Amino acid sequence: MTYTITGMNRQEVCCKFFVTGYIKARGKATIISLVKYLKALSITPFVLHDQDTEDGATQFNAPILAALDNDESNRYMVVSTIEDLLGYSEPKSEKPFNAYKYISKNWGEDWDGVPEVWRKIFEDKIASELFHE
Repeated sequence: MTYTITGMNRQEVCCKFFVTGYIKARGKATIISLVKYLKALSITPFVLHDQDTEDGATQFNAPILAALDNDESNRYMVVSTIEDLLGYSEPKSEKPFNAYKYISKNWGEDWDGVPEVWRKIFEDKIASELFHE
């Protein structure tokens, strides 16, 4: 089943088709515990995180996937950083808030205003059942 969402705003897309929420993990190590906790509540999370290049951060990539039962369909690991995809420099702190500010200022309200790279992540990974049969 395929849905047409052209002309809907971002909030309508999320609210009409599924319940979504964002959790500020405060570091990659915390993602593992959050995934396990949500799964204990019978919630299957989708994790979007940076691949990173520093040893201290890259060591958590495999355990994050393991917490998701090695199911890549529930994870999107961004090569480099999310800020690179968004098109601005990585901030020193408050990454989720800065991403929110950037998106609010630059993307507009319609689904068509979401950049192609992010639409593809959403359509192919996060909510593929809405867009592909």
